[in-house]
Amino acid sequence: MMGSIGLYLAFRRSHFAFTARSVSETAKMGDGLSKREFEVLSWLQQGMSNKEIAIALDVSPRTVQKHLQRIYLNLDVHTRAEAIVRMRRGLRDTQ
Repeated sequence: MMGSIGLYLAFRRSHFAFTARSVSETAKMGDGLSKREFEVLSWLQQGMSNKEIAIALDVSPRTVQKHLQRIYLNLDVHTRAEAIVRMRRGLRDTQ
C-alpha cells in the first residue's frame, strides 16, 4: 500500500512527464543546458526541494545540487528564483 508521500510523488512524476516534454520541445534557450538539467529546472519551478527532486529523479540530493550549480553557471544566475525567471523568459521568447 502506497503512503501519502508515495502517492504525491507518483502524481508529481506523471505531471512531470507532461512538463518535461513541453520543456524539451519548446525551450530552446541556447544556454547549453542538458536534458537532465532541464528536468531539474522543471522540478525546481514547481517548488520542489533538492531532496524532492532527488527522489523524483532517483538520484542523490548531492547530484541535484551539482546539476543546479551547472544550471546557475550556464544561465548566469545565482539563485533558484533567478533560474526560474530565466527559464520562464526563455520559454516565452521561443513561443
